[in-house]
Amino acid sequence: MNPNHDTHTNAYAVIRLTGYKEAGFGVSFQDGFLGELIALKRLHLNDNKLKEIPEDISNCEELIEIYIGGNEITLLPSGIGRLPVLKKLYCGRNHLRNIPPSIGRLESLQELFLSGNEIGVVPRDVGRLKSLKRLSLSFNQVKEIPNEVMDLADTGQLELNIDNNPLEMLLDI
Repeated sequence: MNPNHDTHTNAYAVIRLTGYKEAGFGVSFQDGFLGELIALKRLHLNDNKLKEIPEDISNCEELIEIYIGGNEITLLPSGIGRLPVLKKLYCGRNHLRNIPPSIGRLESLQELFLSGNEIGVVPRDVGRLKSLKRLSLSFNQVKEIPNEVMDLADTGQLELNIDNNPLEMLLDI
């Protein structure tokens, strides 16, 4: 079977490449490769010196979980907001400075882990994530939490971790 044939490439349900950072290797994507994996359900790329997630990840509409922690990612693509069944997004221990507003369109998202980044501002759009059960923003540069996010936490629906941030005011959670 030809490994470059589209139907073969599209058949992957899980990609798991973790720990290559310790081995001195890095992982990157050829243009268009990730977007061809339209049946991909789970993407595990922790600890791989990965610098970016391609915009064409939005073609992977079957993705239910993404693990990209411990890399060198500075920006999430706006296309991340076009993953209709995504339930888990783990992006801790990267160099993210912001969260794209498009994240507010992830109606199925239940767990969002952004700990250990450089995030300074949490967009109000995160408050639109009505399925969200866990949000971890610890060890960032967050100075305030938008009211829309606090409203989710106040309902008891959301477990919010904001430890070790330079919050400008104490919040009663």
